[in-house]
Amino acid sequence: MGTNALLIVDDQKMILLALKRLLRNMGFECFFALSGNEALEIIKNRKIHVVLSDLNMPVMNGIELLKTVKKTHPDIIRLVLSGNSESQTVLNAINDGNILRYISKPWDDIELINIIKQAFELYNLKQEKKDLLNQLQEYTAELEARVAKKTKELFEIQNAAEIGKYTSQIVHNLNNPLSGMLGALQLIELLANQALPNMDEIKKYIHIARKSSDDMDQIISSILIHMRDSENQDEESIDMNALIKSEFKLYDINFLFKNKIQKEIDLDDSLPCFMGKRIQLKQIFDNIIKNAIDAMEDTDDKRFFVKTRFREDKIFIWLSDTGCGIAKEKLEHIFLPNFTTKPIGKGTGLGLASVKAMVEGYHGTITVESEPDSGTTFTISFPFN
Repeated sequence: MGTNALLIVDDQKMILLALKRLLRNMGFECFFALSGNEALEIIKNRKIHVVLSDLNMPVMNGIELLKTVKKTHPDIIRLVLSGNSESQTVLNAINDGNILRYISKPWDDIELINIIKQAFELYNLKQEKKDLLNQLQEYTAELEARVAKKTKELFEIQNAAEIGKYTSQIVHNLNNPLSGMLGALQLIELLANQALPNMDEIKKYIHIARKSSDDMDQIISSILIHMRDSENQDEESIDMNALIKSEFKLYDINFLFKNKIQKEIDLDDSLPCFMGKRIQLKQIFDNIIKNAIDAMEDTDDKRFFVKTRFREDKIFIWLSDTGCGIAKEKLEHIFLPNFTTKPIGKGTGLGLASVKAMVEGYHGTITVESEPDSGTTFTISFPFN
């Protein structure tokens, strides 16, 4: 901390000389001022830890001085040494100057020295606390940066893994329209080589081929859009309704989602665009939709609902499924890392933890309601930015 610096302020030179003699061997670095203005000049140019001031001084009295010191240098510990014993004056000095101790003249040497030592100890303790808090803030900032970096890496790995996980489904879904198109073209070729081609039959199979071609184009486009969005890390203005629709198209590569689950969408046309990173918002919906598909795998009633609303400067999104639900005792843990309700090998426990981190990264909130054998509803809100 260095040498303790004490500033003594009194308009009487004899008082200052007496205190100088008393404190000369105490190891303090002492400064002396005959007025409040002189004291403020010293504080401006030197590092002062404790101020010991008289109250009754001309031009600027002790209370005014200590109030100024409190405002400009709040870390300095303030003491009063005065012959004024009026209770109201003492009270004003304590309240306005926020002083540590009021010492009456004539003073007791030992008592005065002990009080000054206590003031330095208090100053040093406060500085140590401040240094610790600064170190804690720096460490927290460093930790947050490391977590953000690792989270970003995790999201990138997770996103690539998701594409890989659905490779077989992508191939399967591309194979269906491709087979339909090839079969239709073979029939068209066969019919065209007949002596009297049946034009109605040929038109029917041309329509089938075109429909299969459109299906392939839609599947490929949804995958390319997903990959393009995954590569884009920049913030942009996002139509949340359009993003949800594109997610539904992407998940049509999942046979269960496309053919077995009834989808109900209620989107608010007044929803404003939202500034954010598309990849992060897609990952939020990806995780919840994927969880819903898994939850409805073995249920008879398979319905998935999405609703958006704009209320009180917030974008609200509700995503509900009629899946197996989550037990009450597990519900409060689902956003924790490494926690999963899925069987071993099917869930990593990272999905909803990353969803919560991303939602809160936009100062948003995510809550969940669930009943076993009835379904689950996630409510997400983003402040309009």
